[in-house]
Amino acid sequence: NSVTQAVQATITLTVNPAGYTNRWDIWVYPAMETPTPPEDLIVTTDWREALHQLEAGANVLLVPTTSTINSDTLGTFQPIFWNRITFPQQKVHTLGTLNDTAHPALAAFPTQRHTSWQWQTLLDHSKPIVMDTLPKELHPIVQPIDDWNDCRKLGLLFEATVGQGKLLVCAMDVIHDLNTRPAAKQLYASLLRYTASEQFQPPVPIPAAQFKALFKEPSVLQNLGAQIQSNSEESGYTARNAIDENPQTLWHTRWTPTPEPHPHFLQVDLKEPQTIQGLSYLPRQDQSN
Repeated sequence: NSVTQAVQATITLTVNPAGYTNRWDIWVYPAMETPTPPEDLIVTTDWREALHQLEAGANVLLVPTTSTINSDTLGTFQPIFWNRITFPQQKVHTLGTLNDTAHPALAAFPTQRHTSWQWQTLLDHSKPIVMDTLPKELHPIVQPIDDWNDCRKLGLLFEATVGQGKLLVCAMDVIHDLNTRPAAKQLYASLLRYTASEQFQPPVPIPAAQFKALFKEPSVLQNLGAQIQSNSEESGYTARNAIDENPQTLWHTRWTPTPEPHPHFLQVDLKEPQTIQGLSYLPRQDQSN
């Protein structure tokens, strides 16, 4: 309870008289409410809204919905098992991350230069952006290491100027389920603190056309601004996964501490009356029963 700022600590256990020693890195975050963005910052998951605000000269933190990112790479804490030549259909393509520990965006989020355990929930709620078409001078703050057969330039956190505005892109989910994901809440707080500071001065411009090419056009439900809710959901398997157009995510009813009994439902709000011609349902894709 005495922790007032995020720290990386080490627990060491020594067994005497043999002298056997083991140690574990842990990350401790202060208790806090969900951070509030500064008044001059637009936080959005919609890249179209981000572009509109940037062209008007706004400061923007874009946390894009994974389904809108124009990439075939699945964000995950688990590293690649076999290369893509051996198993070209696999969705895991990366080998951890390379983190710019000196960048002020990570000042309130203690991290090593490589992936550590505090990144697990962040990487499992992410989708790397392929940055090969962007200016070579643009270096990601958090860069996933791509499979050695592709060697693409990937980014999970980077900054740039677009139009008259300043942009920070975080392709890791730092805005949902924060009460159960303390590392995500802490990273979000660190990013907000950075964007509110005078240090937020992205040095590299991106043309609007190159920015747009990073993303897909929204789906029908996204265009309608559809909202979804359920009467039961497990942390990390929320109802919004059912309509996020991402086949790698799914909705699941609560199973902890014990499964909730039937019945269960999903309710989709389309905002206004719509003519529905059909419903497409995709079973879960992770080969689980």
